[in-house]
Amino acid sequence: SYFYQGVSALNNRKWESLGNITSDLPGTFMGYDVSLSGSGNLLSIGEPARNFIAGRCAVYERREAWFRVSVHDGSQQGMAMGWTCHLQRDARRIVLGAPGFNNGLGFVEVYEDDSTGQWKQKGFSYGPSFLSSFGFSAEFFPSDGLNNNNAFAVLVGAPYARDGTGTGKGEIYSFVYISGNWQPLAPTIIGDSAGDEFGSGT
Repeated sequence: SYFYQGVSALNNRKWESLGNITSDLPGTFMGYDVSLSGSGNLLSIGEPARNFIAGRCAVYERREAWFRVSVHDGSQQGMAMGWTCHLQRDARRIVLGAPGFNNGLGFVEVYEDDSTGQWKQKGFSYGPSFLSSFGFSAEFFPSDGLNNNNAFAVLVGAPYARDGTGTGKGEIYSFVYISGNWQPLAPTIIGDSAGDEFGSGT
């Protein structure tokens, strides 16, 4: 993976390299998904095909160079951890998706930096059905009323989920973590037609 920053020089725009990060193994699909914090100093990189598609998401911090500060490995072959890995803008949390988990049931989990360099799990959810690919996409989003600094909200896509009619229209789910509880935030949004793959992006 290669990373660049836009800088201004003599009123002309140019791109300055901030370095590159490469996988230690071939065929890991490193860089399939990447996310940069608002400050630009923390970076998450997915490797969903690593270790027989168990997958990995790693977090790097930019000092003079990029240093790996956290690793989240998939626990099951085929789960594709790191298919999506999205940092919160303030870099306090990261949401990880593994859409291949348990025959495509899918899985998402959120980790929070406890300010000591340790990332602790703060919430997780499984998909609605096999082959739904829950966790294909996931990201944080602002939600009105979440004034508690420890609360957060997440969108999760399941593009191959069925809506009870036998068709895979796709679905998007919303969750909130507040007061130590992880729970649905709003009704599921369902795609319009069979084959829409709604939820491929969030």
